Amino acid sequence: MAIGSGRTCLKVSNYPLSSVRHILDNYNVNNNYYDYSCGWGVRMLGSLAEGVNYFGTDPNFVLTERLTTMGSLYNKYITPSQFDIRTQGSEIFIPEWENKMGLYLVLHHIIILKIIESVNNRLMIEIIMNGW
Repeated sequence: MAIGSGRTCLKVSNYPLSSVRHILDNYNVNNNYYDYSCGWGVRMLGSLAEGVNYFGTDPNFVLTERLTTMGSLYNKYITPSQFDIRTQGSEIFIPEWENKMGLYLVLHHIIILKIIESVNNRLMIEIIMNGW
């Protein structure tokens, strides 16, 4: 759990591990799953636990390094599984992934952060949420 605004507790992930595993069990077509935004790594763990090949993109290089380490440790100590994580945005085409994926799982909304003002070296950020 994480503390959100207004002192409320929020789930750390939009997809609990049990939900990810359920989706993969029921909608997996060819054992290749693409995650547009790696996030906390829960979807990656669910994929590895189900023996489904995980392909993920995220522009956060620290995150992708940590997820690669986590995947390597999973392969070493639990069960070898294939994963490929790229440090880039999902809008950048990856030729070797073309026509390869059988399942795509994305967040239910897109959050766009827009800097609206800079006051005394503090950034004011406006959050615009677009529903799908």
